[in-house]
Amino acid sequence: MSCLSWNCCGLGNPRTIRELEGSLNKEDPHLVFLSETRCRSRKVEYLKNKWGMHGLYVNPNGMSGGLALLWKKEVNVAIQSFSHHHIDATIGTDHNTPKWRFTGFYGHPQVAKRMESWNLLRKLKGRDCLPWLCGGDFNEILRQDEKEGRTPKANWQMRNFREALDDCGLADLEYSGFKFTWCNNHTQPATVRERLDRFCATAEWMNAFPNAKVRHLNTIASDHSPILLYLKDDCLKASQKAKKKFRFESMWIRKEQCTEIIKSAWEKIEEGCSFKKIVSKIKDCRVGLLRWNITTIGNVQARIRATLDKIATIKMNPITEESKQCERELIMELDELRNMEEDFWKQRSHENWASEGDRNTRFFHNKASARKKRSNITNIRGANGEWCQDGQEREHAIVSYFEDLFTTANPSEQALQEAMFEDTYCSNNVLSWWQEVNSRIKIHEMELFVVVCWFLWKNRNMTIFHGAQMDALELYSEASHYMDYFRNAQENIRTNPPPKTNKVVWSPPCGNWVKINFDAAIFGKERNMGCGIIVRDSKGSVLAALSKKIYGVTDPEHAEAIAAGEAAWFGYDCGFNFVQMEGDAKLIINALNSSEENLSAIGGIIDDVKRIAHCFDSCTFQHIKRSGNEAAHGLAKFAYSLTEALVWMGDVPPVVMPSILKDCNIFNQ
Repeated sequence: MSCLSWNCCGLGNPRTIRELEGSLNKEDPHLVFLSETRCRSRKVEYLKNKWGMHGLYVNPNGMSGGLALLWKKEVNVAIQSFSHHHIDATIGTDHNTPKWRFTGFYGHPQVAKRMESWNLLRKLKGRDCLPWLCGGDFNEILRQDEKEGRTPKANWQMRNFREALDDCGLADLEYSGFKFTWCNNHTQPATVRERLDRFCATAEWMNAFPNAKVRHLNTIASDHSPILLYLKDDCLKASQKAKKKFRFESMWIRKEQCTEIIKSAWEKIEEGCSFKKIVSKIKDCRVGLLRWNITTIGNVQARIRATLDKIATIKMNPITEESKQCERELIMELDELRNMEEDFWKQRSHENWASEGDRNTRFFHNKASARKKRSNITNIRGANGEWCQDGQEREHAIVSYFEDLFTTANPSEQALQEAMFEDTYCSNNVLSWWQEVNSRIKIHEMELFVVVCWFLWKNRNMTIFHGAQMDALELYSEASHYMDYFRNAQENIRTNPPPKTNKVVWSPPCGNWVKINFDAAIFGKERNMGCGIIVRDSKGSVLAALSKKIYGVTDPEHAEAIAAGEAAWFGYDCGFNFVQMEGDAKLIINALNSSEENLSAIGGIIDDVKRIAHCFDSCTFQHIKRSGNEAAHGLAKFAYSLTEALVWMGDVPPVVMPSILKDCNIFNQ
């Protein structure tokens, strides 16, 4: 029997789910304790059903916290008590093993409230006399050697933790693996590592399980490392595997060499009858694929383990910019290997899933490519009228143009003083000066005065930084022409208003409904996505908003589906009853409104969103073009600079204020 404990830092990250599933498949733990799940019970309910386990879940407190205890069906677990910081249960596996007690523990993250956690631990001690195992994220260390970097831990904090364990009769279990279980992932000299996660047990428990061993695992999905406890030595033995027959692996299709090997085998000229030729070509194809698989792809699971070991080695050493870059490259390689592993297990489970064909992904890529082409300058016309296509020629033409534009003779000392425009009306008190100007200038002359002031400031900057200047008469003439042009343009707009366009705009919901707009943005170089969500009522007032970065997502279709799921969970967590969900991905909206089973790669996410929708009193899905979804799109792009999710409740996110004001002005008109 084995137990896994992990502070997963949120189950909303697909990489976290994938890594947890990998640990479940590889280590096969009977008992799993998760802390900082940061999601509602329906998400964990879906995951435990997917993994074929039983479990108990404690909802988070706001956007932080959340606990889960999962166990296999053959394990007899009786829950005794639970709170936001613990889950206590009695465990029984078979008649040969005595009953014992397990407590999944999560120490309070705030130092000021840490003593409440230790008092809770003391209360749990007196509730039962069974052999006791306690494990989890205690958010504290026992000794100074369990911390590396920055300032030492306060002695009174460690002393309180040691006294709590002593009062409960708990002893720290020995472990193997990397010493520290948490890292802030900052570069030197700001790197901090600590051993915050551990298993502790009473003497009775250690006598009942004398061969118990703890191992610190590696991870890339959380700043905490999972810790695994084996109760018996035989759990560590690898099972014998039978000799495998040849099977074509669907993950091979991801590599171009696969097509070349098959094509080469079937184009080979063979002798004999037609049947013999076919058998010979099939054999050549099989042999070629096997050799290629051994030399190029190899054992995917072994490569994943080797890559994780390399990442773990980097984390153990001082963090530098070079090591961070190497770690990012290894994580990208690991994501590709995980995708291949996922194909591997999907093929073996005989699951009906959509092939990696044209699922409108090409449409999104073409759209992104077209946008990139519009942003590029491929040709530029130089001063001599000739077109420059070479990169160096374009650069030279641009530099020459601006050099000619801003180059002039050196100004005199008198010109520099005149450029400062020291007016007798200007005093140190700007407010009194402005009041004096208002009293001297008529209202209809104020526009021209403001434009002259702007030209004065512009002329001042040009004189100081570029040596170019205008005399007073030239400056006033330029300002007057500018003002005349502006007034004529305004008059033209009043007399000849522009024709109305059919541009789609955001519209408010009706009555007591709320509208949740969502969107996703792909950050290709980082292989991440941003998710933007904004909730507004019938008056256009912002009720809530969210901007969040999600790692390891590069497919636009997958990103939009995840954004829809995040929006549904966000609306459910906020407690809304009548919800209109609106997004600009028509493919996703059509899938959500369809009653047919979705067999594509995003089918699981679509099903999750539909289940969440049933939790509302009423929920609808509708499509809107990008022009009506600018607020959510702005929040999705804003996530590029974030390291953790940002939530606004009853407040307007400053980053999308212009879009929100524009939407309000449009529907108020």
